[in-house]
Amino acid sequence: MIYTSRITSKGTTTIPADIREKLGLKPGSEVRFEEDAKTGAITLEPMPSIEEVRSMNQALLKKLGTTDILKNYKAGDGFAAHVKEKYGDISKS
Repeated sequence: MIYTSRITSKGTTTIPADIREKLGLKPGSEVRFEEDAKTGAITLEPMPSIEEVRSMNQALLKKLGTTDILKNYKAGDGFAAHVKEKYGDISKS
């Protein structure tokens, strides 16, 4: 399906209701635009809320073991970078 939307002078636009529903977007939701370097196609995807990120982190800690994962972690190091360094890319786990 093809949708159109007008861009305002401030660069804003309305995401059609069907797309908002399919992506689960609510007022205040954040979205990410990504350009495919090969095709130039632009995709739009929802960003997880802070609550969703916390939930994912809690599930990850439970899966990997809180004590083990936090053993050498120092505040400010960046949790995601710490996990990736210690366990590799686990986003597809």
